[in-house]
Amino acid sequence: MNKVFIESWGRGYEKIKNGFESVGLPMPKIESADGGVRVTFLRKNYGNIQAEQENKTTNTTKSRVKSRVKSRVKSRVKIISLIKEKPDITQIELAEKLQVSIKTIEKNIKLLKDNEIIRRVGPDKGGYWEIIEKDNNV
Repeated sequence: MNKVFIESWGRGYEKIKNGFESVGLPMPKIESADGGVRVTFLRKNYGNIQAEQENKTTNTTKSRVKSRVKSRVKSRVKIISLIKEKPDITQIELAEKLQVSIKTIEKNIKLLKDNEIIRRVGPDKGGYWEIIEKDNNV
């Protein structure tokens, strides 16, 4: 009697395997667990889902970086434009007009100065900004 039971069980497993293969599904993972049997069914496109999630994460990161870079460039262009309009503009005025923090303005000003795009002429109070003319200037 046990022999018949085992043959049925073995044939059932084969039927399951053939059924999954016939419709293109991955074979379920069958394992012994806690005195019983654990069956894990995988989705047909499980690998594709993982790849899509990884691509989505990568694309989101790339998009954020790209957006951040564009935003920084726009801010610098706006700063230069505002300096052209009013050379004695203060960093506080720049922050207010661009609706960003003073820290953001300080970072952008430093970068513009380091890249020799602008320079400060005179003291902080009473001085003015000067655009350094170059062929490749913004």
